[in-house]
Amino acid sequence: MPVHSPASLNRWTNLWEPLDVLAFAASEVFELHDGTALVDLPVSHQASTGMWTHSAYWSLPYVASVIGDVMRHDQ
Repeated sequence: MPVHSPASLNRWTNLWEPLDVLAFAASEVFELHDGTALVDLPVSHQASTGMWTHSAYWSLPYVASVIGDVMRHDQ
C-alpha cells in the first residue's frame, strides 16, 4: 500500500539513478494525497563517477533541465 503525501504537496518529480544505492523509484512507495502517481525519471549512470554517483548526477545538464522545467511549471 503506497504512503500518501501531505495535501500541501501537489506534485512530485523524482529524479533517481538506478545504480545510486540511496536512490529509488518513489512511485513504488509513495503517491500524492489524491492517489495520483508520482513522476519517476531515471538518470543515466555516468561510468566515470563510480561509487560517487549519488552526488555526481546533480551536475548533469539533463537533471538541471528537468529541475528547470518543473520549477517553471509551478510558477
